[in-house]
Amino acid sequence: MDNAPHRRRSRRGGAIDAPTGFFAGLLEIATRADVLARLGLCVGAGYAFGNVPIVKNNFSLVTIGIVIVSILPMVVEYLRYRRDGRISAD
Repeated sequence: MDNAPHRRRSRRGGAIDAPTGFFAGLLEIATRADVLARLGLCVGAGYAFGNVPIVKNNFSLVTIGIVIVSILPMVVEYLRYRRDGRISAD
């Protein structure tokens, strides 16, 4: 039996022939380790910054700031689109 690390067993017992890690990277699909690392980073940052008195006392302002920073790239791209005119046919 081939126990190569790139071959994984599906729940039905058959082998998945394609190396799943290759396709996950190609399609930019996050692996379980990536998701857990990002989750740990976000929870750790939330715990660290949540205990800072300025953040704790002004949490509504922090929330509004997060929303503004999240929307900012969309606004910048819209303004670039308006400045450059219509998209060229090239």
